[in-house]
Amino acid sequence: MIAKGPFITVPVGDLSVAFNVRQGLNHDRAEEFGIRMLDGEDLGPLLINGEKQIVDGRHRFHGAKSAEIGKLKCVIGRFESEAHEYIVAMTANSGGPLPLTKADFIFTYNFFYLNKKL
Repeated sequence: MIAKGPFITVPVGDLSVAFNVRQGLNHDRAEEFGIRMLDGEDLGPLLINGEKQIVDGRHRFHGAKSAEIGKLKCVIGRFESEAHEYIVAMTANSGGPLPLTKADFIFTYNFFYLNKKL
């Protein structure tokens, strides 16, 4: 796993979203995560880069913001390049209960291509 090292606690206001691998935010899912965090459930750490930009965990981040949760557990990933961050984000979002759609893949490819990331 890329997310090695100790967990850190980061104020939500210090985190940012630099890029998305989905066309949009699933607001219902983010709200659900916020409620679950308020109920004390540990949804796992966000994966961030050294600039505190979220690589994986955007829905948890937005859920925490809407639930007015002040801090989130994070782990700083070790990435070889900016492109490596995108690949990790795509991989992290490819499985699980809400996999990427074909439209998400097209959206992400176009973002990379248009921004000369590929």
